[in-house]
Amino acid sequence: MPGGVESGFNIIEEHKKIEPKLMQVKGERYPRIFRVPVQASSINVGDVFVLDMGETIYFYPGDECNVKEKMKALKYANDLRKSERHCHADIVYPQDDEAVAADFWEILGGKPATIKPATSDNREDFTQAEAMKWSLYKISNDSGKLSCSEIKERPLKKTMLDTNCSFVLETYMRVVCWIGKGSDVEEKKNALLIGKGFLKAHKKPKGTVVMRTCEGTEFAFFKSFFEGFYPIVRHTKGTEVDADVKSKMEKIATKKRQ
Repeated sequence: MPGGVESGFNIIEEHKKIEPKLMQVKGERYPRIFRVPVQASSINVGDVFVLDMGETIYFYPGDECNVKEKMKALKYANDLRKSERHCHADIVYPQDDEAVAADFWEILGGKPATIKPATSDNREDFTQAEAMKWSLYKISNDSGKLSCSEIKERPLKKTMLDTNCSFVLETYMRVVCWIGKGSDVEEKKNALLIGKGFLKAHKKPKGTVVMRTCEGTEFAFFKSFFEGFYPIVRHTKGTEVDADVKSKMEKIATKKRQ
């Protein structure tokens, strides 16, 4: 994976360097966000894509993507703008503006004659299946003996992140060590060691990076794997919609009806 490497452990800080990233949002039940090559061939009509260029964030929903994928992508883009760019970035929509669309496709190497068709969430392609896997491990010293246990409950929720422990989120090309404010020295130290150990033990792809984030400073990619990191407004009928993306969802829905 492209990016700076600051030690032999491949431990880097997410915010230190902004480089072009194309993120794919895919999944019918629990949409997840994965990095894909910054090229037009990565785009398909069935998923949502977020192109992060630093000061400009492009939001591209495929014509056949589902509502959950749109919601997840909008949450990600909005959080990226607010928490990592401190509102010094614009979210733009290539499908709503020809000039924006021209810039979007130019960055990706040119618009293809035909956008690739949707791919099934259940396809048997090995690379795709591996790329969409993620696991969460809890590092705890509560019993007096350090333990590492996998949390298999889905969906993952923010409330699972115990402030008195550390956790390791393992994805295809990133291993993120989350450090709780109340975790002890052994838990903090071993979260990083265990995360690094996954590179060999789990046969991670070449270029996989180990990253560290502390409670209260989580970056957008990490938050995208959990429910509960975003403010919610409740409608009168009981359905919940993210407060930051409600207006954007309405805008997209209006565009679809036109």
